[in-house]
Amino acid sequence: MQLTLFMTYTHCPHCGAALLNPGNFCPTCGNKISRVAEPIVSSHPEAEPADIPFAQRDSLIQQRLGPGGWGFWAPALGLLALVPTAILVSLLALLLPLSTTTVVATVILAIVQICLVWALTTRSWPIQPNLYGLRLPAMAHWRAALTSLFVLGASLGAIQLYVMGATYLGLDLLVPEDLPADLLLPGRLSILSIIALAVITPLAEEIFFRGFVLRGLVNRWGVVPGIILSAVVFAGLHFQPSIIFPVFVTGLLLGWLYWHTGSIWPGVGVHAGQNLIATLGVLIGL
Repeated sequence: MQLTLFMTYTHCPHCGAALLNPGNFCPTCGNKISRVAEPIVSSHPEAEPADIPFAQRDSLIQQRLGPGGWGFWAPALGLLALVPTAILVSLLALLLPLSTTTVVATVILAIVQICLVWALTTRSWPIQPNLYGLRLPAMAHWRAALTSLFVLGASLGAIQLYVMGATYLGLDLLVPEDLPADLLLPGRLSILSIIALAVITPLAEEIFFRGFVLRGLVNRWGVVPGIILSAVVFAGLHFQPSIIFPVFVTGLLLGWLYWHTGSIWPGVGVHAGQNLIATLGVLIGL
């Protein structure tokens, strides 16, 4: 059985608008579209995207993840802008209580991340969510849900194994510290902390790191290198040496989940579940 790919865009790679009659220019945003409609048949249907010609790989990526025409430089600029923003926001802890800082910093970083993604890609209005993986999974919903549960379990299991291994080896500097008891706002206001950590953070980070950064790296270097590099970036921006490795593993799993399902929503669910478990642990004093 052969795999048929097409050297054409069904959606504009710049604004995401559907191309009913593909031509040289998008009728919505006016940007030039250089691809021509020419069917390509791969004689190696089981080949990985990195093993097939670039034009075919590009078409396969679009079929799996949808339109998204940026490459390496957009994520690179986004990361350069995000790092100083994260550092400045972290300085709020010098002025505000930790619980307040957590909520305020989460909201600010989420807004910055979404704005950077929009500004460095299409800058079109209205926003095209499908460009960033915000679409339904390309599989039955029950399969996507089961796959997400598997990834959540694998991520939590990997973290536990890492902590046990580092503790057994006496590598205290590499053992993640418990989350501080004053991380959450007091009383009923704790719901705001839960929303910030288990809803806003997962959504914004999955859009930025998977829908934006991973997609650009995959467009530039292929699926496997793109997933690995995006996981490295995801781990590195968490700054703490003791959690870099477990966050890297989680980044790999979330990147694979995005590629496997064609949507970042399962990754948002996994990310939210992991953060919710940690947040509830603080709330009930575990």
